[in-house]
Amino acid sequence: MKALLNTLQINSMFNNNKQVHINNTDDKSGFQIHPSRLLGELYKKNAHQGANPKEANILFVGRDPNWAIDIDEMPIFNLVTDYLTDGIRFWKTHNIHHPFLLPDYEGDGKRYHTFFSKLKVDSKFSS
Repeated sequence: MKALLNTLQINSMFNNNKQVHINNTDDKSGFQIHPSRLLGELYKKNAHQGANPKEANILFVGRDPNWAIDIDEMPIFNLVTDYLTDGIRFWKTHNIHHPFLLPDYEGDGKRYHTFFSKLKVDSKFSS
């Protein structure tokens, strides 16, 4: 790993300038196991999004929004599958880093990834 880019500053923009706590001692994270069996199977094969962190040249650490409860029922799910299977190929094929940026997607997470895309990181930096 050649570089570690921390996105806490940009995260504060996503959280309406609320302070982001790194060392949260509250063990109630608010996260739960997603009920989608299909999404769970994808994460069993590949526990990360994008490039394998062990092989990445740039690693973004951020507070990614949760997948919608019914993501596997949405028309976008085939592209979510492509993304989670090979995030680098998805980025290079669609010229966007995440399926939430697709024009037809209007659900949660679009704002987060729109702000993130303003970093202007090009797919040429992917592993």
